[in-house]
Amino acid sequence: MAKSNTISSTEKLLDLIRGKQPPKGPPPPADPPAVPGVSDLSSRFGRLLQFRRPATIGVSLGYTDVKLVKIHQASGSNQELVGYHSVDYPPDINPEHPDFPSFLKRALYDFTRDTKLPEIWSSISSARVESRYLKLPKVPRRQIANTVFWTYKKEVNFSETESVFDFDFFGETLEDGVPKFEVLAYTAPRQEVDQLKQVFSRSGFALTGISIVPFLLQNLLRNQWIPIESENVCSLYIGRDWSRIDIYLKYNLVLSRGIKAGMNSMIEAIRQQLSDGSTIDMANAGDEESELETTPPDNRGLEGLEEARRIFFSFIHHPAFADLAPEQHLPDNDIYQMVLPALQRLIRQVDRTLRHFSLKFDTVGVDKVFISGPINGQMLLVNTISQFLSIDLDVLDPMGAASSLGDGISPPTQHHRAGIVSAGCRTCTVTK
Repeated sequence: MAKSNTISSTEKLLDLIRGKQPPKGPPPPADPPAVPGVSDLSSRFGRLLQFRRPATIGVSLGYTDVKLVKIHQASGSNQELVGYHSVDYPPDINPEHPDFPSFLKRALYDFTRDTKLPEIWSSISSARVESRYLKLPKVPRRQIANTVFWTYKKEVNFSETESVFDFDFFGETLEDGVPKFEVLAYTAPRQEVDQLKQVFSRSGFALTGISIVPFLLQNLLRNQWIPIESENVCSLYIGRDWSRIDIYLKYNLVLSRGIKAGMNSMIEAIRQQLSDGSTIDMANAGDEESELETTPPDNRGLEGLEEARRIFFSFIHHPAFADLAPEQHLPDNDIYQMVLPALQRLIRQVDRTLRHFSLKFDTVGVDKVFISGPINGQMLLVNTISQFLSIDLDVLDPMGAASSLGDGISPPTQHHRAGIVSAGCRTCTVTK
């Protein structure tokens, strides 16, 4: 969804159809140079779909359910959400189960029965995608693809047969008075891409494209779906076992990092304190990522782990635990003190990443941090992150803008928004 009249990379992320890029580069080459691991540009069928402008369906395969969104083209270049739905997986069914395609087929058929030629987009985990921001010598346009490939190959050792390679062209910049090209190059595991394509193909709904969530926010920023004045923006997602930091310079993704710490680190901190009644001094523990991994409890600790999980998710007001109240009713402040050391460790990793960004890009730093994930329901945690980082922090809520919703569509609940945003990758990605 970026602006037109610029160079496209060869095939966009994950083996599907190309997208448009920002307007600073040269025009697209008529015959892109051959690059190992990169296939041809978009097909005539892909252009036909673009011309007919069908509805776009975003699909997010979660832990326990599939979330679906439907987006139509509104006036001009604007788009609006016109429908969304969440379908729980049947018992003992997950995306790897042989019967999952049949379940997915029913869910998609019910959701798209009134839609002509829907474009289906889904996503893979960004943790599996390796990316590098690169500055390249200014070369003729026919040499750009090869130059990006071999420059990236020097930094990231990958197999062309096992990975899908692509890049996003940002435009031109000056470095010490010398003109250069800016790109973001990335690779994704081909096996994971193929598996996801096969799941949808077996359901009878072939994928139009695959993306990752960091590209979603990039296009939200580029298209002013989230109107902000800041040019340097950080997205912090706190998940179950890991967290992700994505930093955008002038609305372009330039740095992405995963941290092996998330909500389970906080749950484990609660479990340990419940089991021995001691205070866990994690605040002074090391910051190395390897130390952030927790040791799984033995069978004797499984019951305590479940109680700790109930305590934590009740603390952050997660709807899934509304009817599963913990046996021990603890004040919010007590739970907060239990999880604070684990949260501080995560914050220090974020702070180190932000400092690295400031040094690498010679900038004053990030102006704003958007936070997403289930902990958004507990402002004690959100405010703590903001205070420790000393940066303006806001909850990522692209569905909060009334202009993004179609007539008669009510905003999703806070719990469902994260998954719905993830499902909307196609309309907010650099790929098409």
